Amino acid sequence: MLSKVLQSESNNENVECAECDFWDFAGQKDFYATHQTFLTMNAIYLLTIDLSSFETAQPVQQEGGKLDDIGEYTNYWLDCIHCYSIQNRKEKMEEKEPPVIIVCTGIDKVTDFHKVTKCFKHHLEENVGSHPKRFHIRDIVYLSNKVKDKDKFDILRSKIWKTAKSMSSWEDELPLSWIHLEKQLQVKRKKENIVSLEDVIKVGRESTFPVTNEEDVISFLRVQHEMGNIIFFQRLREYIILNPVWLVDAFRCLVAPCEFQQQYLDIDNLNQIADTGEIKIDYIEQMFSKVPKLNFFKHKDYLLKVMEEFDIIVRPKTRRPLSFQHSYYIPCLIKYGTFATVSDNFGINKDTCQRTPWVCLEFDFLPPAFFNHILVHLIRIYHVSEADVKSRLALYSSLGVFDLYKSATSKLVLCAANDTIAFQVWQWLKDGLQFVYLRMKIEEIVDDVIKRYQMDIKYNVKYKCKTGTFSKQTGRKTASELSQLKKYCCSEHNENHEAKEIIDVWIEQKSKGLPVETINRDWNTQIECKSCGLVAVYWCKNCEKAMCDVCNEKHTIASTHHTVVNVLDKYILKNQFVVDKASICDIKMLGETVLVADYIGKQLILYNIKGICQRIVPLSKGPRKIAIIDSKRVAVRLFRDNKVVIVDLTQSGIFEIDIKEKCHGIMCMNNKLFVGCDDNILRVFNLNGEKIKTINMQMKPWYICCDSINRIFCTEEYNENKVSCFDQDGRKLFDFSNKYIVGATGITVDDNGCILVSCKNSNNVHRINPNGKTSEIIISKIPGSSKDWFPLICFDSKSQSVIIAREDKVYVYANQIDS
Repeated sequence: MLSKVLQSESNNENVECAECDFWDFAGQKDFYATHQTFLTMNAIYLLTIDLSSFETAQPVQQEGGKLDDIGEYTNYWLDCIHCYSIQNRKEKMEEKEPPVIIVCTGIDKVTDFHKVTKCFKHHLEENVGSHPKRFHIRDIVYLSNKVKDKDKFDILRSKIWKTAKSMSSWEDELPLSWIHLEKQLQVKRKKENIVSLEDVIKVGRESTFPVTNEEDVISFLRVQHEMGNIIFFQRLREYIILNPVWLVDAFRCLVAPCEFQQQYLDIDNLNQIADTGEIKIDYIEQMFSKVPKLNFFKHKDYLLKVMEEFDIIVRPKTRRPLSFQHSYYIPCLIKYGTFATVSDNFGINKDTCQRTPWVCLEFDFLPPAFFNHILVHLIRIYHVSEADVKSRLALYSSLGVFDLYKSATSKLVLCAANDTIAFQVWQWLKDGLQFVYLRMKIEEIVDDVIKRYQMDIKYNVKYKCKTGTFSKQTGRKTASELSQLKKYCCSEHNENHEAKEIIDVWIEQKSKGLPVETINRDWNTQIECKSCGLVAVYWCKNCEKAMCDVCNEKHTIASTHHTVVNVLDKYILKNQFVVDKASICDIKMLGETVLVADYIGKQLILYNIKGICQRIVPLSKGPRKIAIIDSKRVAVRLFRDNKVVIVDLTQSGIFEIDIKEKCHGIMCMNNKLFVGCDDNILRVFNLNGEKIKTINMQMKPWYICCDSINRIFCTEEYNENKVSCFDQDGRKLFDFSNKYIVGATGITVDDNGCILVSCKNSNNVHRINPNGKTSEIIISKIPGSSKDWFPLICFDSKSQSVIIAREDKVYVYANQIDS
């Protein structure tokens, strides 16, 4: 359409033209989870409605799902657009962006046009009401898909043009060099669907008007992404998708395999996908390879990262054998399971099971994909329960069941219905456990999802009795209401319940003979020794007092028969082994193998988690720092050397990169090597040894690591008491410190994105929340003293263990909950 317009009107100087792309959002329910990838502020949304459905009062049909009536259909899409939008810098108070034009079709099938349009407008006002989403609507246009009427389509085109010109992004000033770079990428798009960031940087440098700075290239790509010309994810920046339709086609392969790939799958796999949402990796590879012209298979790993990043697919934590774990789950494909059926399968109505009251998060509007985000977060934290003897995982559309502890005697059930996310705990042990920390954790996950996707949605926390129907609003109470009552009337059951039943489990922190902070294990709630004020590690049940290490030793001598428990440590020592005649300078996890840098022995040593030596790789000098590149290669900084060597562990091959500056911390991220240097500069190299850029850190990057969203974490020297976080361009995001972090040295990240830091002088390990606002001590006393070598740290994803190395010893700590 655009090419015809440009061709027919190119000689008319009075015609205003602007280039645009048309996107048709897939209407199938399976695709709802993918909408977040493409919804943008810089777009005009045409909401099409079959007006004849309104006249005949028929439900609006959607492939893969049905909305009850035209009002619900309109509300749904307006809510979707509104909740993914943010306040814009130029918009008028009475208007919201992005704008929506409602296009009513099917007027040729309407008998009384004026009556129907009048009723429709009235119905729209009643449904939308005073909600701010009404300010997105700019106009209503009426069309027929069968009757050719150029004037009506010209009216629509004129309204789109007028609306576009009123948008805040219209006529934004952009550098001239960006225009040339955009044209060159348009040329590449004709041959390639996806290119690497390095290729774009190279194109920018060779452009007629060069873009030489990588930060300028990144800014250009962000703007192009916002305009919808390309797909560029800041957290997965190694590739740029030049043709967005290519990504849509890739989504179709997995999100709707039964529809688009049915000819490639056998009936057993089709049934498994339809029943459980489970899809095996080899079938993913098979489906990608069946469309060779789109080259999906070549970029399989990147595509899977994109889908994992946006919670479209997930690999659950389970207790199943390894052979059963080579699968992904697609939450939007998992079949519906009723709460009644699932709860019967687990036998929660038997006397042996105790149920907590419900916690209900009430939303004004709950986007279809939102529950999937929360579900996926929990899938990555907890083991998914098995629903039956066939080992089917208890994952369903709008419902999931998780084991809170290794014993599986406490299960968390999470449900969604009617703009509500609700959860409760099922227990097969003695009554009386508290779950304030769990409620706070889930609320934190919800808040993080809202912030991450910049959603304009709000929720209220309410509570309901344990046998109530979670999806019904009747009988719900707020914490404020419960705090003023001893009993409350449950309108669903028409009987009184004790308010204390809810308060004790979900709201108030009751110590039951232990300090409040130890029961709830909440962030940043370290308690102090009652005698000396130091951080408390122990609690005496007889004296009801908290004690530090020193005061506990004195107390033990004086009160030998008292019951004392460790109330601070989240991890306990399970195993340790000695690296003979070694001085360990760094430690990392390489898959399921512990990789130790032995400085005195001038070697790398590979151990299994039990401390059995697997292999030794000799080096020319003592290794000081190591970074994992892939399953076969590691980068090593050698003692008193301005070089980093890349070591092939399978062939013992070595490749040198000359840094030309005294080096400290090293890490690998997105196939790039980051080297912290003595001049406070982080130098970035590709794996061929070519320097890509430098980042001024304003600190000496002594130990460094990164997380899954490409943030960089640093400790400076052992006499510094803080952890610093930067984005990949060197912009500082936060510093974290408190009085218990003394001599921060080793640093790593666990599977939940928390930063783990081992401290030389305070001899403890801290777990810092991913947002950098709170922390807790998870290991109160590392073996050794502050006079010993730095304590180094890494995290084992498979066993969920924290591994500490110091001097010639390696200590393996297991989570107390799972031990």
